[in-house]
Amino acid sequence: MSIAADRDSVRRQRIEAVLSDARHGHVSFDTLVNRVYEREYTGETDPVSHRRRVANALYYVHLPRLSELDAIDYDPIEGHVSDSSGR
Repeated sequence: MSIAADRDSVRRQRIEAVLSDARHGHVSFDTLVNRVYEREYTGETDPVSHRRRVANALYYVHLPRLSELDAIDYDPIEGHVSDSSGR
């Protein structure tokens, strides 16, 4: 299942883009947060607060949901996120 198929969020599409750009289809949680943040930050809000919101949303909402849908493999303890398409 494609992450983008879950039309719940543009942020989930950004997660898919980051994973597809990543070497071997996997990144650390911090790298994912930074790359999603870079793709959406417009300078209109405090950058530290915005990055924190991105991290919280990924950790508590998006990554667990995408893992439930078998769209990604996510290990919150080790901090690894990977595309579950078997690349």
